[in-house]
Amino acid sequence: MNFPNKITISKIILIIRIIIAMFVLAFIPGFKAPDIGNSGINLVCLIFTCIFIIAAFTDFLDGHIAPKVSKDTIEKYGVVSPEVAIEMAEGGRKVLKVDICVSVTGNAAQLVN
Repeated sequence: MNFPNKITISKIILIIRIIIAMFVLAFIPGFKAPDIGNSGINLVCLIFTCIFIIAAFTDFLDGHIAPKVSKDTIEKYGVVSPEVAIEMAEGGRKVLKVDICVSVTGNAAQLVN
């Protein structure tokens, strides 16, 4: 199993654990998580929601930025090349609307001995 697959599986497991933890905490008699000020927003739910949003956003970015590399560039230079890295960074910079973006190239295929 390659590294990106391990990250995806970890996110799935994390989200399942968050959902289970939220239900368990909701049904523990006498348990009352602190609210944030007078807003009525539960601190535990806010933390779980932030973790969930971060995990979902990284998946969105991965799927949205990665296709910005043209197949012609990959076929001509290979997946591990400065040209692919530059094209990925440029695509990320445009999507995220930032001045600087860093990209890392690699081959996610399993190596066979």
